[in-house]
Amino acid sequence: MSKKKTNGFLDALVGFVGDAICVVLARGGERQGTSSRAKGCRGEGACVRRIRPVGVQPARAAGPADLVRRMEKALGMEADGDAAVAEALAQRGARLLRSSPVTRDDEGLLRVAGMIVRDWPQAQRLVRTVTVRVSQQGRGGSIPAEAGRSGADWQLARACERAGLLPRVGYRREDGCIWFRCPATPLARAFFQGGWLELYAWLAVRTVLPSVPVLHRAQVAFGDGADARTVELDLCAVLPQGRLLWVEAKSGRQYAERLERYRRLARRICSRPGDLAVLLTSAEDLDDPLVRMRGRQAGMEMVDVLGFADWLRGRDEACAAEPARPA
Repeated sequence: MSKKKTNGFLDALVGFVGDAICVVLARGGERQGTSSRAKGCRGEGACVRRIRPVGVQPARAAGPADLVRRMEKALGMEADGDAAVAEALAQRGARLLRSSPVTRDDEGLLRVAGMIVRDWPQAQRLVRTVTVRVSQQGRGGSIPAEAGRSGADWQLARACERAGLLPRVGYRREDGCIWFRCPATPLARAFFQGGWLELYAWLAVRTVLPSVPVLHRAQVAFGDGADARTVELDLCAVLPQGRLLWVEAKSGRQYAERLERYRRLARRICSRPGDLAVLLTSAEDLDDPLVRMRGRQAGMEMVDVLGFADWLRGRDEACAAEPARPA
């Protein structure tokens, strides 16, 4: 497969911005939209996959007037998406309390999230270095630039600066390094410690499955009164035929200590045949036999972020091929 095709999906996500994120939001509103602010089946069928991305043709950019009209429609239909997800959750014994909408105000953050995944081999060093500095409340740092001012890491650093994640970035010619300042603001901490992966998951679902209602950071409760238990789902969507898709996005190896909790939650949230519990991660150990075993035990399908779009397309095709279920 050519590199051009392999990166086609991510190029479609990132290549049109400033228009790209608006196109994603607009496409989501053509049939049943949602908008949301920044931030395989379970059981015996659960498995661990590393899937290579499969390219698709970039989405056609709309004209300015049409783009605004379609975007307003998407934003205006947010309540419909909430209602669809709330109904699916209620059928499984959970109450939707609230969610965190992704809106046009998050365009810069969505762009950065898409660039991180699209250019992961070149972007990961910057992401990991900034994540460490933010966690340690450091003032900044530097990394060797891959290809000077023309490299993907430099373009990502500039995008982070424009999105308000890094207040200052620069390039030192004398040693060929990208330097940055990174105060530990709540926005920067939330984004680099995993928020980028959540936003990318939302962006991929809205692009691959534009008619699917999806909520970002859905707060749900089980039970009533003092006994009610509240949890947050990174991403919650309703697939065709009423199947519930729950996605937890955890960068690096953050998922390991949470697998037991996810196992209990998957049994409650994804309790109907065809429901999907997915652990989306950027970890590099998904081929480890121990990881595969723990994923099966948790009843979750573990998917590499680089293959998430392809995984979504595969699930959509599988759902379409299955006969409709009786109401």
